Parts: sequence; C-alpha cells; structure tokens
Amino acid sequence: MSYKPITTPAPTHLLPEALLNELITALNPLFIFWGAFSVNPDVTMLTIIVGENACNPNSFEKADALLQGHPQLRHRMYTQSYATEQIEAGNLFFIENLLLASVVYGQPELGFPFMNPTLCLNDLIGRSKRAFDKEQKKIDAFSEGANSHFEKGHYAQSTFAYHQTMELLFRAAEYALMGRNKITHRLREHQEYCHGFITSLASFFNLNDLEEAATMELLDQSYCAARYQSDFDPSLEAVDMLYYKTEQLFTLVKSLFYFTWQRCFVASYKKDKSDEAGEEIAVAVEATDDTAVETVEVLPHMDSEEPQSISIKSDNFETEDEILLRVIELIKTKLALDSVFLISKYEDQQIMEVYLEQATPLMQNTTIYTLMLVTTQPSPLSPAEVMNFIFEETTECCRVYSILFTVVEILRKRDYGSHFLEHIIRESKWVYYKNEKDLDTGCGISYPPRMVEKIEKKWKRKYDQSTHFLGFLDITELKYEEPRINLMVANLALEQICLGLLQVFWEFKPKEFSLPYLLHLCSHFSNVPTTIFHKITYENERMYYLICNSRHILRNNKNPQVNRTDSEAAISIAEDFVRQAKEEVSERLEYLWVMADEYEKRRALRGRLWNG
Repeated sequence: MSYKPITTPAPTHLLPEALLNELITALNPLFIFWGAFSVNPDVTMLTIIVGENACNPNSFEKADALLQGHPQLRHRMYTQSYATEQIEAGNLFFIENLLLASVVYGQPELGFPFMNPTLCLNDLIGRSKRAFDKEQKKIDAFSEGANSHFEKGHYAQSTFAYHQTMELLFRAAEYALMGRNKITHRLREHQEYCHGFITSLASFFNLNDLEEAATMELLDQSYCAARYQSDFDPSLEAVDMLYYKTEQLFTLVKSLFYFTWQRCFVASYKKDKSDEAGEEIAVAVEATDDTAVETVEVLPHMDSEEPQSISIKSDNFETEDEILLRVIELIKTKLALDSVFLISKYEDQQIMEVYLEQATPLMQNTTIYTLMLVTTQPSPLSPAEVMNFIFEETTECCRVYSILFTVVEILRKRDYGSHFLEHIIRESKWVYYKNEKDLDTGCGISYPPRMVEKIEKKWKRKYDQSTHFLGFLDITELKYEEPRINLMVANLALEQICLGLLQVFWEFKPKEFSLPYLLHLCSHFSNVPTTIFHKITYENERMYYLICNSRHILRNNKNPQVNRTDSEAAISIAEDFVRQAKEEVSERLEYLWVMADEYEKRRALRGRLWNG
C-alpha cells in the first residue's frame, strides 16, 4: 500500500489558526507538520520544513518569537533535502513528526516529496531500530573500555571513556528523538540542548546538587585533561559514581527510544487500518494507553518488511513462503484453523562435504517456525503433538513451535486486556485468515505501577521456586549418591526460571511446559538460552540432551549412563542460567518501572486537562 499523508487539521486550541498564518507569513515554509511528541507529553511538536537557504539563525529567532506565548508548542526546523535524507536513513524523529504527523500546511505544487514510492513505512520504522542498535555497539565498546580501565586502576582513562559513553548516549538520543544531534564534547551543552524537548535528559544531572554538578564538571574536564594533563588523577569514589550514572543514562536513553519506536509502530498500524477503510486518521496529542516499550528485542519479526498479499490456493494467505504454505495446509487437516500469526522463522542449514570418489555433498535444511495458531474449536493436539506431526509429514525438514488459542479465548483476553496478544496481533505477520482479519479490537498497552508490581511478584515466585529446587542439592546424599536426580532438579529449576522470563518479557503463561519448548520461546527476547546452550561443542549439546530428557533418564536405569561429573555439570549450567536470567530481568523490570513513571505522568496530565 502506497503512503498517504495525514491531513487532519490540528485542534485550534493547540495550534491557533492565527498563529499558523503568522508562521507561514514570517517563514515562508514549504511544509508545516503538527503532531504529538512522545517523549514529552506536555507539548506538541511543529516540524517546519523550509528552503535550503532559509534554515538559518534568523529563521530560528523568528519562529522562537512567534511561539513564545504558546508554551504547549515546540518546533524544529529543517530543510527538505535533510528531512528526505533522514527519512530514508530511518531517523525516528522524522518518522514520527513527518510521516505520522499531520500536514497542516504545504505548498500545493510540491506534492509530498518525502516518501519514495519504493519505501514502506513499517520498514522505515524497523530501519530506525537497526540504526539505533548500530550506535549502541559503539557505545558498548566505550563502556567496556571504561570498565576495563577502572578494574586496572587507570582512573583517568576510565573517566575519559565514561565521558565518551555518555556523550554518545546523548547524541544518539538527540538524533533519534530531536532529528539532529549537537556537535559538542561538553555534556553540559548536550543537556541544555535537550531543554524543552526531552525533559528527562535535560535534568539528568541535577546542577543544583553539588555532587552531581561536580560529576558533570569532572566528565567535561576529562575530555582534554585525561589525554594532555599528566596530573589529572580522579579519585576512586568519583570514578565509581560515573559507573552508576552511565548505567542510569543508558537505561534512560533506551527507554526513551523504544517508547517512541513502539508508539510509531502502533500509529503506523492505525494509519494502515484507516487507509484501508478510506478514513482520515486523527493524530494523537498525548501519550495514550496504546503505547508501550518493548525491549530487547521483544519479537524478531518487527524489523521485517510488510507481507505482500498473494493468491495461492485462496485469497487468505499473505506469504510467499512455500514451506509455510504447506505447513498451514497440513495444520488445517488437524485443527479447525481460523488464523495463523508468524512470530519468527529460523533456517538451520547443515552441510557435509564428502571427499570420497564420486561422492556429492550432503545438505540438510531444517526450517523452524514459531506460530500462533487461532482455532474456532479447542485444539485436539498439544503444541508438542503439532510439532511431531509437522516434523514427520515434512520428512524432518520443518519444526513448528506453536502457541494455541481459540477465537473465544482471544476475544475474551483482548476484552480484558492482554499485552501479549496485542503485540502478536498488531506486530507479527498475519499470514493466514479463514474469512477475514477480525479478532476484535483490544485494549491499549500501558504499564501502571500496579501491573508492574504484579509482574515483579510473579517473577519473584518463579525465581524462588527455581532457587528452592537448586537448594535441594545441599543435601549431600542427593548430590553424590543419585546423579540422575540432580539432572531432574536442574530441569525443574530451568523450567521455573523460563516460566518467570516469559511472564516478565511477554506476560505470557504457556500451555506447554517442556523445557525445549520454553527455551525456544525465551530465545525470542533473551540471550541466556543460546548463551548457556550454545551447542557448539559436543559436551554442551550432550548436556542439553541430558537435562531436557531427565525425566526419561530417571525412569530408565541403564541408558544413557549418567555419572557424578554429568550431574555437577548440569547443576553448574542451571546456576549460570538462573544468574544470567536474573540480570536480564533486573534490567527489564527497571525499564518497566520507567514506563510506570511515564504512565503516572500521563495520567496526571490527563487529570489536569480534564479538570482544567
């Protein structure tokens, strides 16, 4: 579907018509866009596009003077060529404030030159995340260098590296959320640059606090002093404080980016629906309950291109993947299928080169799909049975990890509120539907403090259960006399921790509890499963098999043989898994509490607007 600009007029109480006319007369702009500014719900944004020679200090001063009496408005001014270039690069600011904002003025003869016909809005949103992730790699490199210097006692070099980390974090946020970053090495100037736009960054260092002001001064001083002054020697306590401030800034910048990024996905979805229905979409002017930040990379398909609807076997398939088409047809023979959502696809290719005479290489491909299957009747098959059926019917070339819901369950859960289903239905690929894409409209995505407390409580319960299982092994008789029980305990501990991870990251309670299934689902948002069970070495793959099949091994007295070394390795793996999972969950919960704070701010703002 080609892009259609949004032309809904701005509310006159937010953008008075007289003010708009004054801006047009004074600046002679090519375009003016109006819309919400996700990271600062107290204001709305005017994005003014001017000619190549008109983007100068004189124009900035005119715009500032005209908007001085309108504290609810902020403005950014850019040239047409720069805006077009940044849209193609996936700059999130221009996606939100041009493509998803309303055109309140445009010179008619120019049309809409910002969106190349070959570009897709959802693909640009995915591109913005890849650009942000690329920037994070540079930031991570400086952060690791800072920590390394600190551990070696090189405090001057560590301070310089922390300065570079924070500078790059400010610049990444400015570029993605304000359209352009400030070219300066002074953190004080970066903080001032964010004033009026990104309030949480503008107040990151509290300059009224002597300790925080001294920390910022130390960082700005380090840029030159660490390299050119041999007597620059910050104290251990001062450098230790930099570590915590850097971690805070890193969490804040990621939260701000992903909050805006997710809102763009939601707005794009609503825009597509409105375009299909031939309706005009209204631009939201405040952060609503339809927003959330997804981390880690919550579902891997979100970077992919929008599917092209094609007519293969029926008009209800939206995929060109022949293997997936066959899989869906096979599933339809067993289940009363209504809809299929593609969450992820993975191709595992193995090649064996044979050097004997007249021998040919052997190539084996296994395609692994993660699907949400929606049925009109309760499924007679479990997810494990669906996997086995597909694996056998495709001659062992395809595996399907399925998540099963009925239409009634979907409607009930969405009516009550289900973040998991909202993310799947809105953001994954709806590759098959029986009659029409109609699973009702769900509730918005938001994180009030009570919900975050509930998530944290569920995680604590699963974590406590997992550590409780591992605590059984303090009994010497179990630890040394029956190694098969140790495998079973490791399996139980990992199952509980995986269930906890799914509750925290996906807010999802699965109907299948086998460890391979849980590990696969967790690998969509966590690095722990693939880090612990990398399967690169024979020993690691063997331990994966032993732990996952511990129930069978416990019942079978002979095969495979398990010794004390195996049981100790299993417990070590389980302990490492639990420890790493806890670290990831701590970061996730920290982010959710940031979202909860944002929710309370938006709620307070709506209360003031309602009462005022």
